[in-house]
Amino acid sequence: MKDNVKKKVLLFGSTGLLGTNWIQYNQIDQDIYAVTNRQGLSAKQVECLSVDLTNKEEMFSKLPKEVDFVVNAIGFTDVKGSEADPEKAYLLNSIIPKNIAEFCKVHGLKMVHISTDHIFSGNKCKVSEDEIPAPLNQYATTKELGEKYVKEELDDALIIRTNFFGWGHRFRTSFSDWLYTSLKNEEKVNMYEDIFFSPIYVKDLINIINDLVDRNACGIFNVGGSERLSKLDFAQKLCSEFGFNSALINPSKYREVEIKRPVDMSLDVSKVEKELGRKVSGVSEMLKELHLDLNRGIHRKNNDLITSPNKVIPYGKHYIDKKDIEGVVNVLKDGFLTQGPLIEKFERKLADFVGAKYAVAMSSWTAGLHMAVMALGLKEGDGIVTSPNSFVASSNCGIYEGATPYFCDIDIKSGNMCPISLEKILIKNPHIKAIIPVHFGGFPCEMEKISAIAKKYDCKMIEDGAQALGGVYRNGKKIGDCQYSDMVGFSFHPVKNIACGEGGMLVTNDKELYLKLLRIRSHGIDKSHDLFENLDLAETDGEVNSWYYEMQSLGYNFRITDIQCSLGITQLDKLPGFMLKRIAIANRYDEAFEGLQNAYPIQIKQRELSGNHLYVLQVDFKKIGKSRNAVIKEMIQNGVFGHVHYIPIPMQPFYQKNYPMDVKSELPEVYKYYDGALTIPLFSSMTEDEITTVISVVKKVIG
Repeated sequence: MKDNVKKKVLLFGSTGLLGTNWIQYNQIDQDIYAVTNRQGLSAKQVECLSVDLTNKEEMFSKLPKEVDFVVNAIGFTDVKGSEADPEKAYLLNSIIPKNIAEFCKVHGLKMVHISTDHIFSGNKCKVSEDEIPAPLNQYATTKELGEKYVKEELDDALIIRTNFFGWGHRFRTSFSDWLYTSLKNEEKVNMYEDIFFSPIYVKDLINIINDLVDRNACGIFNVGGSERLSKLDFAQKLCSEFGFNSALINPSKYREVEIKRPVDMSLDVSKVEKELGRKVSGVSEMLKELHLDLNRGIHRKNNDLITSPNKVIPYGKHYIDKKDIEGVVNVLKDGFLTQGPLIEKFERKLADFVGAKYAVAMSSWTAGLHMAVMALGLKEGDGIVTSPNSFVASSNCGIYEGATPYFCDIDIKSGNMCPISLEKILIKNPHIKAIIPVHFGGFPCEMEKISAIAKKYDCKMIEDGAQALGGVYRNGKKIGDCQYSDMVGFSFHPVKNIACGEGGMLVTNDKELYLKLLRIRSHGIDKSHDLFENLDLAETDGEVNSWYYEMQSLGYNFRITDIQCSLGITQLDKLPGFMLKRIAIANRYDEAFEGLQNAYPIQIKQRELSGNHLYVLQVDFKKIGKSRNAVIKEMIQNGVFGHVHYIPIPMQPFYQKNYPMDVKSELPEVYKYYDGALTIPLFSSMTEDEITTVISVVKKVIG
């Protein structure tokens, strides 16, 4: 700072990469008012403010007006995430900067707005401030629009186009954070040799911004390092500075896959050098400072600065867009809320998707399991066998009809039913009439082996595919085509692969079973297919009475609504995209956790088969010296929800009382599995920040 008077600064985006470093480097010289989002701050010299920046009335009433300048470091910087959620990108990168600019205009405040080097086409090197932006993607488009909105409101705004690196914190890592950690852990990294930029160390960026404010500079400034270098060059320089093995760096060339990105983001920094009367540092010099700041504990201090998040990344989450909402609204406005045409439409759509002949939707998958057992005619004295590694509904369904539940052990590498254990159970219990294999986490069971065993022992089969919609068998056919079983069922609970709020679906290729299911779903009544038995009541003058119905068997009210089916129809359209994202995230995890000494993922190397509903690690809690409860608590404190799937069903008190067994000795694999199971977040709408946060937190907590 140029004078000895403390400047008062209103800082937006205070828990981000720039924000936390701004506080670390300026909290002695500045009085900082920090606006926080989902994480809190723990800094004595900083006054934290929680304000809804989409609510102008709240902004204007709660934000301090007597400050020297305002820094907007808010940004949705996830390029992939911006494509998936353009509304969020528009809100954070365009609308909120506009709202902040309006606030500054009303109160006569100086505004510093942080923009990006990403807004150009990448066809030129070292572009100047006069270059006309040519954004290639949603992120760049919304950032350019943010610049435009700020300039429209404020003639004297200071707009900084930059690309910076530095030490982040456990919720927000930078490119250099990731690169440093990977190389330190001796992990191989691919680095583009044909993507160029002009990175600047965050401390240098902060010092330049403060100097520009002191000079009352305004307009657009490129603030980057003095060099144009490739991502590969940067990695090699960082490797050299920290003494890492350069053989870990694999040169690669950029290939445009899903999202267009500029290949050259280098900036001409001559304007800022002229304004300040000094040269900007080169990358090697800045990396030395990065190294010194690591030794000074900046990374640790940034972590200490951030308190537990208000929001924790859940283990599963649904994704709803405008099309889903519009479909539901149309149902509410125009048609049947239940027992209408959308039910059959959803059934037909899903049956076609999985390759089955018939489909029956119901209120929940638990209801679906009960219906399936009823349709097969299972009764008291019969037995069913299923996996102990599932939710209790998988076995409760047999008990509802008086059948006795049995459990076979699992293959710990997949979490699924073990065919060898299954056959041993069937040999000992010839009264077992049905097998219910559970595709745990969406990963397909060994259905060829299980189907052969079922035929050998004359057992019916219901596949519990609650978590498997979108997955495929080992022969490439979709789970649900009923090639191995009498029926296959799916769940539409909010955390499943598509969400209807609640709901389930049974598919079958057996018309007789299909008609039974229709009756069971609706009180034993099926006006559309049943021939009436009491013709004297059913007909008048040879015509069927429009109001007439018959209950021909015992049934329940397991009906689903048109509201739910509207969601199902639009969600099913998105399922292929959901699956690609789930597979990609699971593969990212597999790669990230491959070298863990105290844990390993199950179902590894075959993600393309699975529904990837769950991602489960097997953790040696004794080896890491922490209980599972302690690990989950620590994960939550770091913003990541940990869970356990599942407590083995026969360990539940009801089963221990009514169907007792020694799980440890009789089902040793599921007992061992449960002892080490830890589920971590996996859902299709995860952002890049969320994925990297999960990886970072898991590595930190379990080593």
